[in-house]
Amino acid sequence: YPVDEGIAGLVYRTGKPQIVEDAYKSPYFAREVDRQAGHRTRNMADVPLEIEGRIIGVLCAVNKKEGQFDQSDIEVLTTIGNLVALPIENASINEELKRSYEEVKSLNRTKDRVIHHLSHELKTPVSILSASLDLLKKRLSEMADQRWDQIFERAQRNLQRLLEMQYQLEDILREKDYKT
Repeated sequence: YPVDEGIAGLVYRTGKPQIVEDAYKSPYFAREVDRQAGHRTRNMADVPLEIEGRIIGVLCAVNKKEGQFDQSDIEVLTTIGNLVALPIENASINEELKRSYEEVKSLNRTKDRVIHHLSHELKTPVSILSASLDLLKKRLSEMADQRWDQIFERAQRNLQRLLEMQYQLEDILREKDYKT
């Protein structure tokens, strides 16, 4: 149930233990929990679960067999809470790490597919462009006017950049370090 409801919610928000002698007389008691559980709470004691001054939950004892809860019960619950708080926090952290790891794996698979697709899509046009430039250079070299030389050199430099990108993509796919 929400942290702003019930006696546990009060303990969570305030950080102070609570003893409730008659649950149904408490304005904080969440009757809906009893109804859904098919249970009748008579009395209860709640203590915060803390780690390094941060509340991570609430430990609750209900329906003391004999008498009412008292300060000694709060001390016992607090001791138990101190013992279980760290494993609970660790389990929560482990779950979050597992979710993060799965997300990173999914992102890596997507990245690999994108890189593979880009590498594949880059190969054919770059190969065709390279072959076309070679043919064009042969034809142009037969001309007397050599003013096309600078434009052609610029085209070859840009083609070389594309080839380097293609090689980098292939090396990324093979998980190698690319060196020009």
